[in-house]
Amino acid sequence: MESNHNSASSEKVRRLWSKQAEVFRRWYPQHAYRGKAVTEAIIRAVGAKPGMRVLDVASGSGEPSLTMAGVIGPRGKVVATDLTEEMLAIAEENAKEHGITNIEFKQANAMSLPFPDRSFDAVTCRYGVMYFPDVNKAMKEIYRVLRPRSIAAFVAWGPVQNNPNWQSTIGVLRKYIDDLSVRNEKEWNPFLFDNPEKLEEELCKAGFEDVNSNLVSLPYPFPGTPELAYENFLGTSNVVGLLNGVDRELKEKIRRESIAELEKYYNGQELIMDAVFVLASGRREDD
Repeated sequence: MESNHNSASSEKVRRLWSKQAEVFRRWYPQHAYRGKAVTEAIIRAVGAKPGMRVLDVASGSGEPSLTMAGVIGPRGKVVATDLTEEMLAIAEENAKEHGITNIEFKQANAMSLPFPDRSFDAVTCRYGVMYFPDVNKAMKEIYRVLRPRSIAAFVAWGPVQNNPNWQSTIGVLRKYIDDLSVRNEKEWNPFLFDNPEKLEEELCKAGFEDVNSNLVSLPYPFPGTPELAYENFLGTSNVVGLLNGVDRELKEKIRRESIAELEKYYNGQELIMDAVFVLASGRREDD
């Protein structure tokens, strides 16, 4: 029964992100720009070095895989995985555009990774762990494919109130939509691990040693106007279904208020803001 539930949940996640693929193709330059510091942080967390073989789980449109490929160099290799073929196709397009060749793309479910034991020198997962239908099963799979003394690192969103971007958007939505958590966050909660202790617990349960899980504040700028930033917000999966049934007048009120909040961070060229993330890592010790 549990397996059937996980399969059904995985299919829901796959459909959600498949629908979002074109959105992420459009916004890839902005997402790569604003996520640069986050990408660099997770790459540092696994101790990436030239020549390593790295698995990136839930790669989406390509980060941190594409940046990682540059760090590990031509003697290394990144295997970028995602549950959806559509997302991987975008990541592959981005790799070709940047001339990145030391990377392989493979559709894979995090709860059943199609790789032999001890295959990778590091595993990364940026913004993916919150959406695993069975986090413990996925963590154990990640542990399984790691080589001894290797590190897996994860990035999840910190609390909404600590993130100006989300406080200016989801925070405004929450003021006007009482059942917001029922509408979307019960199944698609990007803030599932906003308490670092929760992610630390999952790593420990899976057998990881030297576990670290902390809130970190990093630059998170948006290259464009507040209006463009709000359009980006509406196009991402965090609001899928959130505005269903909301009348036009209230939608416009929410839009205006969100843009007014985002204006506080605008310098005439881009939004200058930091964001708080949970950065967690653990090591597979000697067998």
